[in-house]
Amino acid sequence: EGGADGEALDALSRRAPQTARDRGRAVALSDYATLAREASSAVAWARAIPTLSASGRTLPGWVTVIVVPHSLAPRPMPSVALRQQITRFLEARAPAELTAAGRIQVVGPEYLPIDVSAPIAPITASEAGNVERSARAALSAFLHPLYGGPSGEGWDLGRPVFVSDVAAVLERVAGLDYTEDLALLVEGVPQAAEVRIAIDRIAVAGTFRLKLKV
Repeated sequence: EGGADGEALDALSRRAPQTARDRGRAVALSDYATLAREASSAVAWARAIPTLSASGRTLPGWVTVIVVPHSLAPRPMPSVALRQQITRFLEARAPAELTAAGRIQVVGPEYLPIDVSAPIAPITASEAGNVERSARAALSAFLHPLYGGPSGEGWDLGRPVFVSDVAAVLERVAGLDYTEDLALLVEGVPQAAEVRIAIDRIAVAGTFRLKLKV
């Protein structure tokens, strides 16, 4: 899908032992994520969680598989066709009672946008525009679900975002002298030293309010 490359060797080396252990069958909850990645090379990331009701309670005997496709888009989402392909693949390998009752859900992630507010001061006033663009690009890269994060390996479900990590990203921007009063916001509400993320959501870039100080 979308011209996705074949699976990389390092990813295969991590997945293969899990596949061999369960012989291609969905036994434990984590097996559904492993099989989802096998279903298509378009799947970059997959996690299986218990299905929750509208009231937030676990529904026994249900499985939800969250998948993120390979994509440079700010908020990658699997297509309907990809979700259907994965669902069929899982149903062929899951316990009959789950398959017959249609209790396997394959969905895209629920993202939590993280807004960043910060005055930034360029070293040279004439380079202010370039510095601002570079700062925005750096923040977008850091908050990308697949390729961002402190280690560059993306954001997992429920992983918090720390103000100190965002500050470090801005400090590395070429031509930026300093930033102060950095704040992270969720739905317009300033957070403390970290943004806590619910276990079923993933951090993603929101709105960047960067005010130049020249």
